Amino acid sequence: MFRLIAINFILINLTSNAQTSIQNISLTNPDLNILYVGVDNIVEVKGLDTDTTIKIVSATGQVTKWLNKFVVRQSLATSDTLSVYLSDKLIETRIYDIKKIGNPVAQLGNITDTTATIQEILSETKINAVIPDCYYDHRFRVIRFSILITDSNHVQLFRQEDISNNQLSEKTINSISKLKSSDRITLTEITATCRDCALRRLNNIALTIK
Repeated sequence: MFRLIAINFILINLTSNAQTSIQNISLTNPDLNILYVGVDNIVEVKGLDTDTTIKIVSATGQVTKWLNKFVVRQSLATSDTLSVYLSDKLIETRIYDIKKIGNPVAQLGNITDTTATIQEILSETKINAVIPDCYYDHRFRVIRFSILITDSNHVQLFRQEDISNNQLSEKTINSISKLKSSDRITLTEITATCRDCALRRLNNIALTIK
C-alpha cells in the first residue's frame, strides 16, 4: 500500500513538473528561447500556483522579482540558463539565446520593396515602425510624417506636411488611386516613439508605382 502511494506521489510530481514552463512574455512569441540585451525581459513561470517561494536564477544576467513575474536583464553574454526554484528545489531550467535589438525602420503596410502596385499600397495604409528579425514587443509607433507625390517627370502632384498620426489621409489615398506607372511616393520626416523612450526620426520611404 505504501509503495502504491509513493508511486502515485512521484507520478503527480512528474506531471506537475512537465506542465511547468518558463516564458518571456516581452516577446511577440513567448515560447521562443530568446532574451534581449539592455531591456526588461518580463519572464513568467507557467504551470505553478502563485507561491512566494518561487524564484528564478540567471546564469549570466540579473533577475528581480516584479509582482508575480520576474524581470531579467542581460548585458554582454550570448546565452543564458534560467533556473526555476520552488522552496529552493530546482524544478525547471531553460536555455536562452541572447540577442541585441536593432534600430526601428519605417515601413508602409507590408511593403518591403522600393516598388509596389497601387493595390499593394492601398491594402494597408498605415506607416509602421518595425525592427527586422526582432521578436521583442518594442511598441514603437509612428506619430508624425510628411508625404510628397510626384509624377515620372518629378512634377509635384500632391503634398501634405506634418501629419500627426501614422495613417494616410483620405485625400492622400484618393491621389494615390489615380497614379500611373513610374509615379513616386516619398514619405519623409517620419517620427516614432515608444513607451519610456525619446522621439526618433526614422528613414524616409520612397516608392515607385509599378
